[in-house]
Amino acid sequence: MCDKLLINNLTHGGFMIPNRLIIRSYIISVICVSILMGCSMSGRNMITPFVPFNVNEFIENNEYAPKIDGFVVILDLSISMTESYNSRNKYQKAVDIVSRINRTIPDIPLIGTLRTIGNYNCAMCRSTTNIYGPRPYTQEGFDIALRNIRGANGESPLELAILAARQDLSQVKEGRLAMIIVSDFKELQKSSIEAAKKVHKFFGDRLAIFNIMVGNDLEGKNLMQQIASTGKYGFCVSARDIATPKKMADFVKMVFLERSLDSDRDGVFNAHDECPNTPRGIVVDAFGCPKDSDKDGVYDSNDQCPVTPPGIMVDEMGCPYDRDQDNVQDYLDKCLKTPVGAQVDTNGCWIVMPHYLDLLCPSSQSSTDHALAIIQSNPGMCVHIQVHTNVLKTKQSNQELGRFWGENIKSYMISKGVPDNRLWVSGAHVESLSPTTKVELHPASCERDHDGDGVADALDKCPNTPKGLAVDTHGCPHMKEKKVAITLDIQFESNKATVKPEFFHHIQKAAQFMKTYPYSKAQIEAHTDSSGNSNYNLKLSQKRAENVCKYMIDNFQISPDRLVAIGYGESQPIADNKTLEGRQKNRRATAVIHAVENNE
Repeated sequence: MCDKLLINNLTHGGFMIPNRLIIRSYIISVICVSILMGCSMSGRNMITPFVPFNVNEFIENNEYAPKIDGFVVILDLSISMTESYNSRNKYQKAVDIVSRINRTIPDIPLIGTLRTIGNYNCAMCRSTTNIYGPRPYTQEGFDIALRNIRGANGESPLELAILAARQDLSQVKEGRLAMIIVSDFKELQKSSIEAAKKVHKFFGDRLAIFNIMVGNDLEGKNLMQQIASTGKYGFCVSARDIATPKKMADFVKMVFLERSLDSDRDGVFNAHDECPNTPRGIVVDAFGCPKDSDKDGVYDSNDQCPVTPPGIMVDEMGCPYDRDQDNVQDYLDKCLKTPVGAQVDTNGCWIVMPHYLDLLCPSSQSSTDHALAIIQSNPGMCVHIQVHTNVLKTKQSNQELGRFWGENIKSYMISKGVPDNRLWVSGAHVESLSPTTKVELHPASCERDHDGDGVADALDKCPNTPKGLAVDTHGCPHMKEKKVAITLDIQFESNKATVKPEFFHHIQKAAQFMKTYPYSKAQIEAHTDSSGNSNYNLKLSQKRAENVCKYMIDNFQISPDRLVAIGYGESQPIADNKTLEGRQKNRRATAVIHAVENNE
């Protein structure tokens, strides 16, 4: 334009004009043009009314899922954007387009940036300005940035904006990225293509560039297409292509969303599937993980006891343990050491002889009562109750059964007023007996010391102490304290605080440890990787720690006052946050739970 003005003022009617007049005319012309341009550039942009199409419906219906994790919009506000296009300035049209994109973007977590090229205060300047982000995207924040745009002016250094956008997008450590350029692509340098290639080389297939052309410049259109084609997934549209709410929604879907996939065909789309490789045919929960109805850590498809009460330790088949093999599960078993082969009741206790009186004939009954009278008449007498039997298959089982029956006799005598410390019990296996039981009551010295530990049997709480061990006043070996500990280590998905089912057994072991040592306490410490905002990460880590504590309270009945939750955010990494593997290791919750036990 300046060249044409100069030529027009060099001649007039075929005669040459004096140099002074030429200079004066040129200055006046430049001033007039500047005034006219200033008027068009300084007007506040007007964002037109627009009712966006609800793209969220596609996500809610599971037709589409989020595709990208971060984006940058490069908005051209250079001098060429002050030209008229369809009865409006191009820059006003461009701002309107970006506003419509903003109002159509679905409610998904994103890191967003808005960057401009041009300089409102300097016609000859080549600059790019970041006016929003990179930060967690909000529609309101983006809209405020757009409404503060004053106008268009300056040159068009698109290559500078593209290279600067690389730094903006680098704040997004994982996931796919989008760069949206809104421009007339007029009078741009081919260096923009080289800049796009450099950025694509840096991000690889994570990045796609999408161009929106405001205008119809043929050279600009060619340049726009070359920029988009520097990567695999970019494309170009014109302002007319996205003029209606429906067409704008289609554009936003292609940039921000993708068709939902269900790789393992479990009915939960990949975007929501926390267990994307579930074997075919397995029933899953709302998160796509194998269903575990009783929350015992064994999936329903493998669980042979699918209604185990909360907090019960189970085996690999999902059934509560039955360590004495009496078919009464430990959590219901009142007699956890029943001999193998013994008949038991619903409480897991012997039912061969529920009470010693049932196995005594009338003459034996009278003998027992007679012996009881003798014991009561002789306060210095102690009695050894010995029960002989061979009704079970093994010697050990018969000895234990005899001891059990002897304890019943002892209880009977105690109920009649005989002190506990004057009675002791043993069981015996006698090969010569027929399958029956014989009870013997042997008067004995109260000073009897069967195990020779220096504590009379009547007072000995550990009557079978091995020889040579030092004992306390109760006849039990002195115990030494030994420190014990268990480590809890849990990992989390990116940007999530949910405790995954696969860590159930890890938490179960820690909870069982705390039940074994009731004075132990646990400090649950949670961490994040360095992706995103540090304040957000601190809150996320605290939520992770609290969720682990809640998991132990709800599933294993650990008292809340024994648990402390602390979130450290991204401040304590144990691996390199620059790698995918390192970030995975840093998304964790840990605890070392200490206790003290007695040990010989």
